Amino acid sequence: MFMTTAAKWVVGPYTSTVNVNLASRLISLHELPSIAHDGPVSVNLFLCGLQTLAPRLTKLSLEDRHFKGYPCDVDPLLSLSGLQEIRCDVLCTTEFLRSLATFPCLRTLILHRVTGTPRSTQGGFARLERLEIHGSVNSNIHALETIKPSCLRILSINLYARHWDGDGGPPDMARHAGALSSVVQRCSKTLRDVDFNVDGESKPMESGYNSMADVWGPFLPAKDLCVFRLRVSHPSLPFPDTDLSALAGRWPGLHTLHIHSVYEGPHLPTVRGIADFADACPGLREISISHVDWPTSFEHSELFTTANNVRLLTLGNWDGDRNARGADPRGIARYLNSRFPSLDLQGSKKLVQSLFLPKNKATRPCETHRDSKDGRFWGEILDSAEIYRFGVQARETGLWLPLKRRGTL
Repeated sequence: MFMTTAAKWVVGPYTSTVNVNLASRLISLHELPSIAHDGPVSVNLFLCGLQTLAPRLTKLSLEDRHFKGYPCDVDPLLSLSGLQEIRCDVLCTTEFLRSLATFPCLRTLILHRVTGTPRSTQGGFARLERLEIHGSVNSNIHALETIKPSCLRILSINLYARHWDGDGGPPDMARHAGALSSVVQRCSKTLRDVDFNVDGESKPMESGYNSMADVWGPFLPAKDLCVFRLRVSHPSLPFPDTDLSALAGRWPGLHTLHIHSVYEGPHLPTVRGIADFADACPGLREISISHVDWPTSFEHSELFTTANNVRLLTLGNWDGDRNARGADPRGIARYLNSRFPSLDLQGSKKLVQSLFLPKNKATRPCETHRDSKDGRFWGEILDSAEIYRFGVQARETGLWLPLKRRGTL
């Protein structure tokens, strides 16, 4: 009886979102407003009462702040079949995931750590539009081979490639690539947004990848992809211009491209190659590539105006100063103004800050793109481009005339 009364203070008939911490499998009511009671309340009992107490509940977040390495008891969740979004920051079993397959309204599923034997449910997850998975290679495999959606629009994979979870042996990257490819092929007509993060802790790993093209290979069947973000910590993956050209042919409707890696070898995309890629994707608005092969000079014939629509551009933000040696920021700035006529220079500076300034560092109002070592050279290029663009506009409008023509001399 007390549980029912207490829960009414926390949730009600109009509650749509509930966050639950399963750390001790108990809920302490001392932290809840207007409730004074000695002793904890069972999480299972609380979850069981949600269906009656909060009939409009659509979002549920479960977390375990003191993860012990064993699956939490989430069976009471199965009575909440009207949920549209589930965030599960606990160790889940594949059996539990198969139970979610029949939820008729489930559109968003976010998972951390999955264990068990993968076995899919035919026709399950029919309305799932967003899938986000965090965890080791084997944990990702368990999730991908169990959840087989047909109409995903957003897919986010955070792969901790050097982490072993003690379930299934060493990481099987080939099997992971196959499971990922299978999901993408099934959702090839609906998938629009992909975020793929391969965290190898900046050390060599047995990944099976020989180039950057191998990393994004499983996503190529998604012909209508609009957003692609890739972060990979493998230090030896070449990324030449030819790989970019191939992407333009597979994803002509791309709107946003972010590719961030730690590779600093000889085979990197050039500024020319990136401009050609932008011309081949008329819908492209935003490009961010962490390492580029900076040119030392441009031929005058290369300074021609193209018609791409890129608005935000950040290049070489992880290069520091080493890769930029010998490159002329003013020459690159002239080239950018020629090849990227729609470029928003101020917006590009802000994009550098949002992507590369340390997240744990308090950003001061006076802090600019040059306050971080990463992106310093690119910041100089943007400054030069701004000055060059102002000079061109001044000449075209007659505001900047030689002193002799003004009658000063």
